[in-house]
Amino acid sequence: MTDRGFNPLLFKEVADKLRNQERLDPNKEEVMRTIIGRIYYAIHLYIRKKLQRRFPGQLDPKNLRIILKNRGISEHKYIRELLMDMSRRDIANKHYQLFEERIKADYYIHMKVTSADVKKSYELYEDLYKLVQNL
Repeated sequence: MTDRGFNPLLFKEVADKLRNQERLDPNKEEVMRTIIGRIYYAIHLYIRKKLQRRFPGQLDPKNLRIILKNRGISEHKYIRELLMDMSRRDIANKHYQLFEERIKADYYIHMKVTSADVKKSYELYEDLYKLVQNL
């Protein structure tokens, strides 16, 4: 990306390294949970960066905090709302599916996270990456 600042797609590289590192057993649940989180934030922040070009006022960091506080919603939901306003339900729905995978990985410790969850997260990431290229 040509924008200044951190490239969020580097989070995917971290996930890939964790997934492929020989010394680290990729079937360990703590690794799979971490991979899902990095995959989610790679694409979430990438989408936000893409949307900043279209909604510079709403996604300016100072304004964004005020908007979220006043509306009482998370940034994740707000991003999906902006996508819906653009008639990009396809992207918003896949973003939500990946968000749910991340929530499961981060908070639902009573639920098992498996390699199938990691695979699904990667598939959602790939779908989203392709869909957002022309935002």
